[in-house]
Amino acid sequence: MRDRQTEGGRDTATAPGSAVLTGTILGVVVLMCVHLDWAPFVRNPTGPDQLVALVVGGIVLGVSLLVWAIKSLYLLGRENRWSWKVAAAPVVVLAGLVAGLVLQPVTGVSLTTGAGRGAWSAVEL
Repeated sequence: MRDRQTEGGRDTATAPGSAVLTGTILGVVVLMCVHLDWAPFVRNPTGPDQLVALVVGGIVLGVSLLVWAIKSLYLLGRENRWSWKVAAAPVVVLAGLVAGLVLQPVTGVSLTTGAGRGAWSAVEL
């Protein structure tokens, strides 16, 4: 067991650490891959593949944010201390939200030359 720092006979709170940040990043990346219809390990993800990835990403992100909320509330509410580590998880989630709003999935459009026009035009597959 680790020795914890005590203050006046009670355990002191610690800020959310790298495990919470790693879980948050992993959850956001998995959800972004589902949103963009991109899977690094599956060639053509089907509906069930995306559902499994969505559930796994949601659970990882949910557990990470629950741990973040408990540790942050304990640190800020009971200890009345601040750490920059508290802001890391919300920044990752907001960055993922902005990226999800800006980046749109590819919808099966390819660029081909127009017949006789010599210019590029978008043609749906």
